[in-house]
Amino acid sequence: MSSASVRHRASAPERHRTVAERIATSDSNVVHVTSLEVEAAKLRLVTDRKQGRESPLWVRKLAAAKD
Repeated sequence: MSSASVRHRASAPERHRTVAERIATSDSNVVHVTSLEVEAAKLRLVTDRKQGRESPLWVRKLAAAKD
């Protein structure tokens, strides 16, 4: 998995691929995301914590993304 930084915003073509796909295929250290994807990552953190699971690093970074 790439250690790409997360930027808040996605262009139209990128929205059709998942965040994980965009991270895996990124040629740079920047992956643009939507606010919905950030909120989904935050929900995943809560769900993982309640189920006693550790969230993947990319999900933790995505949940921490700022506007």
